[in-house]
Amino acid sequence: MCKDPQMPMTLAIADCQMDLHVISFTGLDALNEVYCFDIDLISTDAPLDPASLLGRRAFFCFGRSGQGLRGQIHVAEQLYTGTGLTHYRVAVMPELQALARCRKSRAYHDMSTPDLIRQLLENHGIASDSYRFEHLTGRYLQRPLCVQYAETDLHFLQRLCEEDGIHFRFEHAALNPVLVFSDDPVSFPERTLPLHFNREGVPEADTPQLFHLAEHRSMRANRTGPARQIRLAVQPMALPENRAPDAHAINDPFEQTTAHGWLDHETACLQQRSARMLERIRCEHRDIQGCSNQADLRSGEIMHVLDHPEPLLNDHWLLTEVHHTGRQLHLLEGHNAHDTAAVISALPEAGQCWPHAAGAMTDGYINEFKVIPWAMPFRAAMRRPRPCINEVHVATLMPGLHDDADIDPSTHRSIRFDWQKDENPDGPLGRWPLAQVMCSDAYRIGHLRVGARVLVDHLDNDPDRPVIRSIVKKNGAEQDVRVCLEGIDFRSPAYIQLLCNQHLRIESDKGLTLRSTVAQLHLTPDGIVVSGAATLFAQQPTERSPATLPLSDLRLTAQPGLQGAPLAGRIWYIVRMPEPGLHHLARLAREHFLFEGTTDEQGYLGLSEAQRHRLAKEYHLTPHDLHLFYPGQCVGLHAYFQQNWTHQQLETLRLCGA
Repeated sequence: MCKDPQMPMTLAIADCQMDLHVISFTGLDALNEVYCFDIDLISTDAPLDPASLLGRRAFFCFGRSGQGLRGQIHVAEQLYTGTGLTHYRVAVMPELQALARCRKSRAYHDMSTPDLIRQLLENHGIASDSYRFEHLTGRYLQRPLCVQYAETDLHFLQRLCEEDGIHFRFEHAALNPVLVFSDDPVSFPERTLPLHFNREGVPEADTPQLFHLAEHRSMRANRTGPARQIRLAVQPMALPENRAPDAHAINDPFEQTTAHGWLDHETACLQQRSARMLERIRCEHRDIQGCSNQADLRSGEIMHVLDHPEPLLNDHWLLTEVHHTGRQLHLLEGHNAHDTAAVISALPEAGQCWPHAAGAMTDGYINEFKVIPWAMPFRAAMRRPRPCINEVHVATLMPGLHDDADIDPSTHRSIRFDWQKDENPDGPLGRWPLAQVMCSDAYRIGHLRVGARVLVDHLDNDPDRPVIRSIVKKNGAEQDVRVCLEGIDFRSPAYIQLLCNQHLRIESDKGLTLRSTVAQLHLTPDGIVVSGAATLFAQQPTERSPATLPLSDLRLTAQPGLQGAPLAGRIWYIVRMPEPGLHHLARLAREHFLFEGTTDEQGYLGLSEAQRHRLAKEYHLTPHDLHLFYPGQCVGLHAYFQQNWTHQQLETLRLCGA
């Protein structure tokens, strides 16, 4: 452990004049992860509002010669306020953390993984000089369809990198950290000076040293989850006959020849994916850990170790993960004993390498790290699997915008999911997801008009592989109403959102009724009848409190879209869980179960008005974490509302939950 007095720990916050002192910090810096440093601060000034620190740029110095890192304050909290001392904790993270603010569902078309990464970064205003692609030697297919389903942009970006074997790290420049994407080990920089192993076991304050380095071996299951084979329908790309392979890349692109000539682009990409899967497994089976007092160790650097008693460990190693820990508890001296005890009790626990025997007031710095051999290509573990869509969705058939004349409408149809209501078909993508028709009534589906409603499932629960399973059946009592929006027919839409200068045309043989809170407008072949108020504008609409707005009860039916027979007598639960799935249900605590009951003969849950308003508020807090369980099914409430509720019902839900 380093107790060098020449290595102070300080935090400089932009536009903050308050006197704040660092007493402790912990930080994680790892490949393919967003670095995060939790810093504990004390101040004798008057308490400030922690929210005023959010979003401010900060520089955290914890190394010799002013070494440190820059970032933004994404979390700030006040932990304790005493007679003359206030304890704060802030989290300094990079600008990339902004991609984790909310979950989204979107569909991308004809984009490769590097293109998708650029798109995500540009959507959040990350400047082009804040990231770069370096030594990207692999080959990446343009994905005909890539679905981001209920994922944050950060989760989506990290998942794409893990699937295709791309790593990213942060290069801590003088002004701002630079995000570097690569797939080749040659992109990792080597540290200038080697790190010597301390054989004596007595740390020297002014000398960076390595205290521990060993490989841990254990019998454990493979952590890599089952890989899904991605079937991409692309046209083969012929390579030039005089194409020469890149001789300078350690991880060469898969362009080797066969007995029949050059491999086509798709085959080369699939071989590359298989090779990188094996490289990922090799990385997961190497568990080499160490600790040192070298404060400027960063993930993605190659470290040279010398003087280790085990000759095989005197080699070059790639740092994949570094845990930093530091304390300056001597700054608490002279303060009230009660305040000091309260602050120390709130500090996070030190790492395993921290010398606990020296007492709780120990000052200094130490880090724990993980490494792999420098020549081994790094492939991140699959910590973020693809979302599993295990529920049936209702979608609308859309005009086919595909240029391929070989596509048979009885085998593939363009669709729009209900969660795509905010996507513009005339935007830069200009396409809708192409779903495969897999049902006995394929001929009929191939001849349905645009706007028809269909039921969509997903092969292997993969969001990138939608399939049409059947047509949404209409009740016999439904009127045959034709709705035409800008020349496109829609069959019985749950709601339609009109944009500026758009025109909606509705045709019906039996008349139409428009209802509002004060009147009804009846349109029949004989004329127009207004009932309720004297005129449509007889009085101003009255403002209603959200607590008095009527909320609909939830209903279970045999088919999505409230179609089919009601599911009567079904036991149901509404629970909060970040990862959906029936297999997670037994692990939940009691407080995660918000509501439970049994459906009535019409399939309604039977929620009271007070319970419905409470559900609206719970849904407003975590819309993607609430799920409805009933026998054999786990349905996200977000998907349920989008499929079954009208725009007016959704707006009432939003108002009651706000």
